[in-house]
Amino acid sequence: SANSGENDRYVVFNYDQQVWYYGNLSRTFWMDRGVQQQPVAASTDHYLYEHESGLDDGSSSPATAISSHIESSQIDLGDGDQFAFLSRIIPDITFRDSTSPVPAVTFTLGVRNFPGGKYLQENAGSVDKVASSPVEQFTQEIRTRLRGRSFNLKIENAQTETTWRLGTPRVEVRPDGRR
Repeated sequence: SANSGENDRYVVFNYDQQVWYYGNLSRTFWMDRGVQQQPVAASTDHYLYEHESGLDDGSSSPATAISSHIESSQIDLGDGDQFAFLSRIIPDITFRDSTSPVPAVTFTLGVRNFPGGKYLQENAGSVDKVASSPVEQFTQEIRTRLRGRSFNLKIENAQTETTWRLGTPRVEVRPDGRR
């Protein structure tokens, strides 16, 4: 950047998806993988960082989580002229390869009455891993009471040592009146 004496930005071209990425990352030297399993880079703080490994940001002690989320677009009934009542979420998520003793994510449902309008209500619930043996068991359902013309679903995490994979969550939706 203009006021920096070192490289502090990056530009990446993803050949597979034909997409450009850019951002801020202070690195003064890179060594691609070869002898090492992962790429290694030097930073202006005089440390070497192994990239593409681990679940957290290893640049501080203790490690900080790399937050992640996925959010759906608006979902409505019919042509958006009916109100919907949302009463529960049945999550479908796995925490494979997490090293946290109790990995968790937050499911959030938000409803609104008009496209582009603000969210009128939101209801969030945590999904936790509750057992590992013999089969992984998770939160079975999240109860909620929301009403609106459209809704969206957001799943997020900012917990260390946690990785998650989303399956096909189910939201119980039924047509409803305005009141």
